[in-house]
Amino acid sequence: MPNHLLEIDDLDPAELLDVLAKASEPAPERVLAGKGVGLIFEKASGRTRNATEMAVVNLGGHPVSMRGD
Repeated sequence: MPNHLLEIDDLDPAELLDVLAKASEPAPERVLAGKGVGLIFEKASGRTRNATEMAVVNLGGHPVSMRGD
């Protein structure tokens, strides 16, 4: 799987199936444990920022949010 997923078309069919299988697991693997994740948003959106930050935390990472400007 690519390190940077920008579009769903970046995945081949096998990689997409792998992502969907991982998404259906009851407790996700903590693949970001001990890592920081920079989140850059072009527009202010509390809902998107909060959801993305919680996803990073649930995967064991530490989110850092920044604005694009």
